[in-house]
Amino acid sequence: MLGRVLAIVVTAGAAIAALAGPSAAPAAPAHGADVSFPQCAIFPGQPLALPNVTDFAVVGVNDGVATETNGCLQEELRWAAASAGPRRTELYVNTADPGTASARWPREDLLGAADPYGACAAGDAGPACAYAYGWGLATEDLDRVPSGTGRRWWLDVEAANTWTGTRAANRAVLEGMTAAFEAAGDRVGLYSSRRDWAALIGPVPDSSPLWALPTWLAGATTEQGAAENCTHATLTGGGRVALSQWHGLDPVDQDLACPVRP
Repeated sequence: MLGRVLAIVVTAGAAIAALAGPSAAPAAPAHGADVSFPQCAIFPGQPLALPNVTDFAVVGVNDGVATETNGCLQEELRWAAASAGPRRTELYVNTADPGTASARWPREDLLGAADPYGACAAGDAGPACAYAYGWGLATEDLDRVPSGTGRRWWLDVEAANTWTGTRAANRAVLEGMTAAFEAAGDRVGLYSSRRDWAALIGPVPDSSPLWALPTWLAGATTEQGAAENCTHATLTGGGRVALSQWHGLDPVDQDLACPVRP
């Protein structure tokens, strides 16, 4: 009797599977590349060091410094549009908090009520002026890539840039940049390694506009390591890990689009 019941169950399961058709194979993960000034041609007329094919592309807008422009930005944007399509092209920008020593540091109240930290005053290196400084950086970046809205701008947080403020002021720079990009109708994400983020920004309160932003996580040296990073916690504790970068033997950084997890 038991054998007959098991046979009926197995037969029914096979019939249901046959009706459902073959199981769909999991979609292959999207692979991309990020490029910036290191891929610029060293000599005039020399081709840029860019990959031929990619599912998506991220182009660096700055020349390694938050206030400067990538010298081959337009060429790389054309490459990205041809390789991945304009809808699959994203941007990343350098960030920094140079403090009052910078000639670009705001010395008066520029944003008024738009600054959540209050008025920026001369000689102030705190969050109010840092927020206004970040707003100004993003405004310049928007001028560097003037066409289109709805784009994704990744805020690149690295120890290689200039950081003289407290972690609260550093966070305010990123918040000011986020506000300016979102005011232009664009989207924002955060790029960093865990080490740099912990040193420069630290814990992010869930009241911050940074908390729910997606993470692009750096630090892997292999594709397998990048895939593993997709399963790790985000930089802020909110949002999700959307991209994971790895740098192996290839001169161009490679990226993996992380699957959306429940």
